[in-house]
Amino acid sequence: MKAQRLHQTAPLETKPLRYEDVPFPKPGPGEVLIKVLYCGVCLTDKHIIENELPPHKLPLIPGHQVVGFIEDEGRHVGAYWLYSSCSACDYCKKGFENLCEQATFTGFDRDGGYAEYMVARRDFLVDLDPDMVSEKMAPLLCAGIVGYRSYKLSGIRPGETLALVGFGTSAHLIIQLARYHRCTVYVFTRGEHHRRLARELGADFVGPLDAPPPRLVESVILFAPVGELIATSLKMLKRGGKLAVNAIHMSDLSHLAYEDLYYEKSVTSVSHVTRADAREFIDLARTASITPRTELFPLKRANDALIKQKESRHLGAIVLAMEG
Repeated sequence: MKAQRLHQTAPLETKPLRYEDVPFPKPGPGEVLIKVLYCGVCLTDKHIIENELPPHKLPLIPGHQVVGFIEDEGRHVGAYWLYSSCSACDYCKKGFENLCEQATFTGFDRDGGYAEYMVARRDFLVDLDPDMVSEKMAPLLCAGIVGYRSYKLSGIRPGETLALVGFGTSAHLIIQLARYHRCTVYVFTRGEHHRRLARELGADFVGPLDAPPPRLVESVILFAPVGELIATSLKMLKRGGKLAVNAIHMSDLSHLAYEDLYYEKSVTSVSHVTRADAREFIDLARTASITPRTELFPLKRANDALIKQKESRHLGAIVLAMEG
């Protein structure tokens, strides 16, 4: 089968993925073989390939936003970042399997979806209705799910005001959820093309990263992996407000003045997702008609797709198609 494999971490500009023939993967106990139809391109893939998040195996097939088909069962499924957890530790028992110290991750510990076929744990997949199966489903399986967990952890409630700092793949989905919940949404992002998309999706205010908000907000989600923006985000919050930091890799935090954190403001990082997050968000995406803007690339052009994402020249989400 054809796959894009990483043999050595390197800058994306060197096009480090190799499009090559690899053996078909063989499922083990509790696993199934999935025919991959689409795989979303995620910023985490960039972090892994460029060694900002060192991969746990090499060679590695990246990719963890997978729309696929279990041929033996006639079942459409989605695979996402969480490949497995131990199900026995205190974190797992309390419903926090995303914090499990034995967790493994798709496209990081195990080969992922930049391939015609992949293996996944049966009990960590999410079922997809056949009428949901398209390239537009792939970004929901990471950008959407992790964005949804960030949305929950931000403490935002229907009708309140939410600030989104950074407006990439995840944010352009979560603004649709916030609007569905009748929230006022402020968007802060550096690119004019991203600001234009935010306006199209119903943002009430759009400005650059250093713009002051029209008024203080109840919640902020920080999507940009820039540590100094934590202080900027805290300044936007009302007393008692909450900041959720959606980043698996981030530059170092700058000096934080205590007065920016005072008045019972809080900051939480967002660490991966749970199976419940996946099921809840896929159901909610259908109910709320959350639809990503997508740009499609064939699998053989994965390096080009990653470079375009790194340079932030895309709108919405980039998705790889296994055929065409």
